[in-house]
Amino acid sequence: MRQLRVSGSRSPHGGSVVAILIAGCATPPASSLAVQGASHGATTESSANCPARILVETPLSFDDARGAWPAPMVRARIRGVDTKLIVDTGATTHVLTRDLALRAGLTLAPSEPGTDHAGQPVESWEVGKVAAQIGGSDVALHGAVAIRGPAYFDASGIGGIVSPQHLHASALVLLDFVDHRLSVVEVDAMYTAACLRARHPRLRLVSLQRESGQLVMTRAAIDPFAAVPMMFNTGGPQTEVAASIVPGLRGSASTRVGRGASGGSIHGEDVLGQHLRVGTAAVLAVPRLLVRPEMPEPRGMLGMDLIAETVLAFRADPAQPIEWLLP
Repeated sequence: MRQLRVSGSRSPHGGSVVAILIAGCATPPASSLAVQGASHGATTESSANCPARILVETPLSFDDARGAWPAPMVRARIRGVDTKLIVDTGATTHVLTRDLALRAGLTLAPSEPGTDHAGQPVESWEVGKVAAQIGGSDVALHGAVAIRGPAYFDASGIGGIVSPQHLHASALVLLDFVDHRLSVVEVDAMYTAACLRARHPRLRLVSLQRESGQLVMTRAAIDPFAAVPMMFNTGGPQTEVAASIVPGLRGSASTRVGRGASGGSIHGEDVLGQHLRVGTAAVLAVPRLLVRPEMPEPRGMLGMDLIAETVLAFRADPAQPIEWLLP
């Protein structure tokens, strides 16, 4: 039986940035993760050290209809309907709002309800394969799910979420938060490091072993506590951990920090001046760590407070490492 879980974090307008986590599902087959090909032709980005072909290239935006937004978005078209999609590594599948799905004429099939970031039930519908255009490329979003989106999604022109690790079966996905670009690049794994260094020669490259599963996860730790699997969460503005992995670490009084998709409250404590260890070489300052009483697995999330001004690169296959370019 499939369990659908909806998680989220704060938006600048008082709501939640929604992400979808599905537990108990097999990774979609490689054939279901294919970019169909750019409508204007794929771009070649080759050199002796980086023989590569760009399949998708599009800007990442942090602006919605009402101002700044904490999570990256791309412009997309779904069956003739223009929209914006949040790019969220914390999503294990592609998600559309029910409103967008109906406007695009998609067929919805009832599915099991899920639970959101606040532990409250959320209705969901199976959508299946969705034809979309992102950055001028025709993309097949397989296994898509629909939910009733938060009200501010409609007000902000947001129609759902794209799970970047499920955009292509084998190509490298780059989330470049220096140049604000999403790229899907066909390049052999042996040239990945050279291609990344060629794009940003002043940044240092850290290669991280990825944890199994559909999320972009690696082992990390809040000093001086033990390392646990933590996911990169481009859909959330702040780094969060469960109290159970930082025993005794406490901050300000517990307050409501956001709402789930259902409207249920999310509580936590802010702890200042912490440090995060990632891999063997990276130690990052966490100015304001959110410690929550409970969190579903994984019990740690690296938010945009740490990912901003860096470049993340990964593939659909969790056996391949996460490459992280840091200042």
